[in-house]
Amino acid sequence: MIYYLEGKIIEVEIDSIIMDVGGIGYEVFVSANFIKSLPSGIDFTKVYIYHHFREDGQALYGFVSKKDKEIFKQLISISGIGPKGAMTMMSNLETDRIIEAIVNGDALYLSSAPGIGKKTAARLILELKGKLANVSAEFEVDIISPKDHLITSIKNDTVSALMSLGYNSREIQKTLNAFSEEDRSAIKSTEDCIKVALQRIKNY
Repeated sequence: MIYYLEGKIIEVEIDSIIMDVGGIGYEVFVSANFIKSLPSGIDFTKVYIYHHFREDGQALYGFVSKKDKEIFKQLISISGIGPKGAMTMMSNLETDRIIEAIVNGDALYLSSAPGIGKKTAARLILELKGKLANVSAEFEVDIISPKDHLITSIKNDTVSALMSLGYNSREIQKTLNAFSEEDRSAIKSTEDCIKVALQRIKNY
């Protein structure tokens, strides 16, 4: 079983690379994000390999890290998601966000990948949530909760709105950082945040 290949990438195709390892050329299927991560120019590199066997042959799938390889293995363990489907997901979604979405139950994000419908996204969450929570711990992936995502979105929208009203970013950030716990608990939307900020910003 091939664990990784180390050699020179001599060709880059849409969904694969050709690696020269000791004079032997290996075709390795990779994601679009893998190709984007390659340094400028064709160079010597190390690629982690998943060796897939099927009835009509075999294929090599390559990854930039052990983490990406593990996520791929977890994805193809789900009925209805083969290697090509997993590669499509990893081409369109960031690996850490896939982990985060499954752990947080974010079916909407998962179904934004081509070929992944709502039912498949729900099955991914149901079957992989616990496993990927362990993977996130093993590879030290920071999982941001949906609540934290919402808070970040609200704060960013508030900053943009207040800057359009003529306030500078320094006084806006100073105001937001000075929100009390009572202020924060009362904020449920961008409109709430803007209202509180306008009340407080006059004091700074």
